[in-house]
Amino acid sequence: MPSRYHIFEQPLNERIRMCLRVETLMRRFQYFETLKGDWSAYSAMLTVLELTALLERGDLKQELMKELERQHAALTPMTNVQGIDHSKLELILSKQKDALDRMHRFDGKLGEHLKRNDFLLGIKQRTSIPGGSCDFDIPQLRFWLNRDHEQRVSDLREWAAPYRALEEVIDLILQVIRDSASGREVNGVTVVRDGARETYRAGIVVVSCGAINSATLLLRSANDRHRQGLANGSGLVGRNYMSHLNSVLLAVSLCPNPTVFQKTWALNDFYHRSDDWEFPLGH
Repeated sequence: MPSRYHIFEQPLNERIRMCLRVETLMRRFQYFETLKGDWSAYSAMLTVLELTALLERGDLKQELMKELERQHAALTPMTNVQGIDHSKLELILSKQKDALDRMHRFDGKLGEHLKRNDFLLGIKQRTSIPGGSCDFDIPQLRFWLNRDHEQRVSDLREWAAPYRALEEVIDLILQVIRDSASGREVNGVTVVRDGARETYRAGIVVVSCGAINSATLLLRSANDRHRQGLANGSGLVGRNYMSHLNSVLLAVSLCPNPTVFQKTWALNDFYHRSDDWEFPLGH
């Protein structure tokens, strides 16, 4: 069933616009990456080529470093501000510094590693022609598609490896922009499905996973601001769960019972004691 809501993000500059484009392409790649079938592998390959073409247009590495430096400079003065979560702020500043160090260590230009791959270069040239990727046009493509699924996945991951490191930096940049400043509202849910991360956003997010799994979800959603889990300032989420046990009394009768669904409720003295036991008897 399609969602009634969709959040459109409008980037205010070309730098963030590029980040959103790379994020979208990486999500598409992760979706097709491990799916079995020729068309899935081919779609994942085309996404790698599209990423490469996108990154060739400008020096995204420098732009990301500038954005990290800008965010770091804007957040650093807040370390002296009272009434904010300094532990989270320090963690974000540390992650930004680590991301900057990784970008400085990144050798070469993004996408350069694929320019030495004759196979992908041939695919790139032919796919620019409408209908130019048929078997008779690119027999080597058909040869690759006929390889084992595991080998194709290995090739795809090798081709996309530099872009995954880039994605981690972009995630950090967009997280600082997207996250609520108050830390007291939820506008989306991030899940990992078949190894790919997916984010679903809505105006209202309801936790409705049952007595056990709702508590589990809240506890597993711990973050820098909510270290004990979401909605768990008291530390009691998941600690006072009472198991409601059921008893079954089976009666065997020679007389037919036409009742389709019969159920009898009975209450025992859960909190009472007996003559020979001073504590509650329980169930």
